[in-house]
Amino acid sequence: MGKGGAPTKITKAAIEKVKKALLLGATYKIAAQYAGISERTFYEHKKNNPHFLQAVESTESENAMLHLQRLETAAADGDITTSKYIMERRHGFSQKIELDAKIGVMEDLQKKADEWVEKRKG
Repeated sequence: MGKGGAPTKITKAAIEKVKKALLLGATYKIAAQYAGISERTFYEHKKNNPHFLQAVESTESENAMLHLQRLETAAADGDITTSKYIMERRHGFSQKIELDAKIGVMEDLQKKADEWVEKRKG
């Protein structure tokens, strides 16, 4: 804050730099540094400036949607690791060990089924 208790000014250029950094996934600290403002100024404006808060939140939402889209694409392409990540992070499935075990069982069953089919062919 300034000497009179007023928040330190933040320029439109600094706000645009904050948004750019957040869109790339930067932390608040890194975004503030990139924009040339202190972390304290960042948090002051986030708390006291509704326009700044809206800019930060909408940019973080854009970043999240970009990454969710990438995760969904990877999962649709058969990336099991990505599917597990989505289940854990997005849908609250926190039993990672149980999920790994179930996938292992499914892989074992598929292997046994494949072996059985091969024996029947031979």
